[in-house]
Amino acid sequence: MADNDVPVGTTPAQERGEEIETGMAIARGANTQPGRPAPPSAAERFESAKTRAVGEAMAFLDDGAAPDLLARRVKAVAGIDIPIREVEGIRARIRKGPAPRDW
Repeated sequence: MADNDVPVGTTPAQERGEEIETGMAIARGANTQPGRPAPPSAAERFESAKTRAVGEAMAFLDDGAAPDLLARRVKAVAGIDIPIREVEGIRARIRKGPAPRDW
């Protein structure tokens, strides 16, 4: 062993757990299939459901409908109780559109 307890003949990439040929991480009990993202968490699924419900309420009522009306529609149809301030924020994000991707 070397002074820092790293086996002799290893590279820094190997020490970090990367394969030499591909540069991809070696599986350590996580998602082992390259190119497939981890499944969304429960919080992410709930945020997605709220956004979808507000979007559907906006499509049903009108894009310029009052936030309290949108909140009541979401509660009646989806059963999700969203505060009016949060409805305003979700509506602003929907109007803004998706963020551009960094390739």
